[in-house]
Amino acid sequence: MDGITCRYWGYNPTAVGHTASTCGDVVTNKCGPKDWKAVEHAAESCAAAEGQSPIGANFLSAVVLPNSHGVSDLQLESPLTDCALTANFIVNGYTSQVDIPDTCKSAFKATWKRNGVSKVFNLHQYHFHTPSEHTVDGYYFEMEAQHVHKAADHAYLVIAVFLKANTTLKQNCIAVPTSLECKRADFLHSVLLGGQTEAKLLAQVANVPGPQTKVTNAAAVSFDPYKELIPPMNSYFFTYSGSGTTPPCEPGVTWILNPDVVAIYDTSVVLFRKILASFKDNQLGFGGTNNRDLQPMGSRKLYYVGQPVVKNYQNRYDPQATTTPSGTLTPIIPITMTPAATLGMISTGVIQRKFIQKNLFTGSEADRKRYSDALWLAVGGSIASAVLIVVWRFRSRIPVPCPHRHAVYAACPGTDVDE
Repeated sequence: MDGITCRYWGYNPTAVGHTASTCGDVVTNKCGPKDWKAVEHAAESCAAAEGQSPIGANFLSAVVLPNSHGVSDLQLESPLTDCALTANFIVNGYTSQVDIPDTCKSAFKATWKRNGVSKVFNLHQYHFHTPSEHTVDGYYFEMEAQHVHKAADHAYLVIAVFLKANTTLKQNCIAVPTSLECKRADFLHSVLLGGQTEAKLLAQVANVPGPQTKVTNAAAVSFDPYKELIPPMNSYFFTYSGSGTTPPCEPGVTWILNPDVVAIYDTSVVLFRKILASFKDNQLGFGGTNNRDLQPMGSRKLYYVGQPVVKNYQNRYDPQATTTPSGTLTPIIPITMTPAATLGMISTGVIQRKFIQKNLFTGSEADRKRYSDALWLAVGGSIASAVLIVVWRFRSRIPVPCPHRHAVYAACPGTDVDE
């Protein structure tokens, strides 16, 4: 980004008084998401009414992918031997990223078969967002890892993995450090540090002059996400056609959404936010977020491949909290018995018992009045119960809004670390 051929952009809205034609000329006047179309000549797609990413993924309403032969349609292949001793661990103004060494790109393969034709995509880089770019059935996760693959014809395929902070995982891993869950959490924390201590990395990032430059550390740190981070998709996964999520927002990207959430240390989320916040004149949104707004689904469909084994994804993902703009965790109120629901059920039980003991339409006038009052109490309590349950249920499925948003591809000179 130089403010001329490629304007400065970020996740906060364009400053008041500026428009797409006047923003981005200096680092303190970044173009917000609604004006990303002006960042460079090829960025018009950012303003497209349909076909953009990320989306609100409703796994519950996904439909089967036509002409699919199951999970064998997607095959991931890691290098059989060490193809490089080091990888580049990068921090720029909007994310932390791992670049796959040139000698390894051809060995990291994602083969995607559609309509009988296979295409090979090679892993070029992977990076992270907080909170997640996509939502799942209305919920954000604390982080999302995106693995960017590129084919020989320059088509893109991105595998997204949702990362959920677990406050007790660190303690559990001290007791049983060899579990698969702990190994994945350790891997994430390790690649965020990129071979540095936390203090050294934060100092490096703080000394970068601005978004025109970046921190690059070549380190002998394990960097294979196929083996150490991405859960195997042996039963099913989800897919849709979308786009890149930063300028130029190129269309036609194949997205693969992994249905299995990876548990991570809560300290890893804190570390990631500290790293990005240390970057001078960073491109982050309110509260240190780097995720783009959800984009309209339009006429597109979310598909599943394979056979989903669990349909109740709300329970499967157990989204106990969502990330707010300030980075705090706001508990989701579970759908449980409200006081009105309890009152309604008790009242209903009482009146049913009374009906059994004595018919409402017999007995003294006082009895009939007493039973009539009890009936109205039961009806009123039941109505109040139903209303409140609907309200709480609706509220519990609405994600806490996370403003101004993401980063996947960086197409501008100085930020495109994919090439």
